[in-house]
Amino acid sequence: MCIASKDEDEVPGILYHYCSIDTFMEIINNKTIRLSNIFKTNDSSEVIHVLKFLSDTLAEKYKKDPFPFEYHGIENEKAFDLIVSDTIKNINEVIFSSYIASFSESEDDLGQWNRYGDNGKGVAIGYNGKILKEIAKLCSVANTKVVYDEKKQKESVKDNMAPLIFEAIKKAGDNGNVKNGFFTRDEMVQIQNNSYISAILLSAIKYKHEAYKNEKEWRLYLNTPEITKLFYPEGIKKYSGKKHYVDVVRNEISFINKADKGISSYMDLSFGKFNDASKIITKIILGPRSMINERDVDLRIFLHINNFDIGLPNIACSAIRQSEIPYRG
Repeated sequence: MCIASKDEDEVPGILYHYCSIDTFMEIINNKTIRLSNIFKTNDSSEVIHVLKFLSDTLAEKYKKDPFPFEYHGIENEKAFDLIVSDTIKNINEVIFSSYIASFSESEDDLGQWNRYGDNGKGVAIGYNGKILKEIAKLCSVANTKVVYDEKKQKESVKDNMAPLIFEAIKKAGDNGNVKNGFFTRDEMVQIQNNSYISAILLSAIKYKHEAYKNEKEWRLYLNTPEITKLFYPEGIKKYSGKKHYVDVVRNEISFINKADKGISSYMDLSFGKFNDASKIITKIILGPRSMINERDVDLRIFLHINNFDIGLPNIACSAIRQSEIPYRG
């Protein structure tokens, strides 16, 4: 499902993806954009950062609007606090997951060269924002601008996340499946909550700690709780994607060993068969410590052979340029 954000129509003309030379070559050769498991990114506070506001918000909401509640043999406020704690624990333990690809409005940012661009030796790939948005829609992948403002994050928790969880908990005990004996009350509470975690993650993905605000990040993201629920293992094997993923997205989940994260899952979004694939990359910024320069003939040939217009000799040299940051590392 493609979720339109408030800023979706304001996607910049160019969005940059910082990466190593090896990753750059994979992107060009395979014509793919990698969506990685959000819980295996460099930011250890991903998703969890926003969820820290959820417990307090729900506790405050229950005090204002209490109702009879029982969970694990405990009643009312203590029981409510326990189910909220269990819900957040489920998210933290990655029973559910989301996949993201990150881009930036900044084309030459020292912090991002350090973190994502192989310490200045990599590349910032400039994608056509309009085409990127069209591909996202075609593939049912959502796109959004990341918000770093803590006030807005708290408002999102209060207005979007907390009401869903609160109502799920409130209604769970009265569910017909409990009355008819199909599930215990505790099981039904968990089932009701889990059905809303997808919506919680979709909201949480849009927010990040303010320490990262200089990244000016935009994201493509795919929320796939139905294939990552550990208590439904067969769902992972049977997942084949939606019909319009054909020839656009590699439907299987793949895995890679990351030195600092261990086994990490990912999904590749392929743009090779998209009509404007040759025009999707409009700019290439070579890192401040790159061994490649903008006049490199092999770089031009590499791009041209892989059918990217930017590699043609008549394309302005400014489309491929060196970082202007003086940096030795």
